[in-house]
Amino acid sequence: MNLYDYQVVLEDRIRGQTFNGILLYIKNMHLLKIVANIKFVYVRPKIISMTMHPEDNTIKVTWKIVGLGMLRMALRYIPDQLYLRANMDKAALPWFEGFSTFHVNSEGRIVRHVVDKRSEEENQETLKEMRKKARPGKDGTQLKI
Repeated sequence: MNLYDYQVVLEDRIRGQTFNGILLYIKNMHLLKIVANIKFVYVRPKIISMTMHPEDNTIKVTWKIVGLGMLRMALRYIPDQLYLRANMDKAALPWFEGFSTFHVNSEGRIVRHVVDKRSEEENQETLKEMRKKARPGKDGTQLKI
């Protein structure tokens, strides 16, 4: 428990909830594991990238959770040789992808964990850029008919 501060805050922007305290943090992490193991026969978290930012005392992690469902496992067990763990990793499909920001205090303990479905760079997309995607007109204000 030396990794987390006892008053750690979990800000879940995916579900729009905030949890305060180490007990609620642990409860939510275990709940995620339980749901994943109910949904999948084989499930693994994968860290895609991790960067440290000492200027603002944060660690940013891009991750995904991959899983292999019962039906896919039954149909692909022999053809894909899923009895080998490496092949199970290759056959597992992404279930959940996200971006986490861990805020670290001066003692090196995590005091805040922000979970988001998209990275901060993707969240900075302007309203005009969103309109251009939604509306196929030249400037994003008119619809082509």
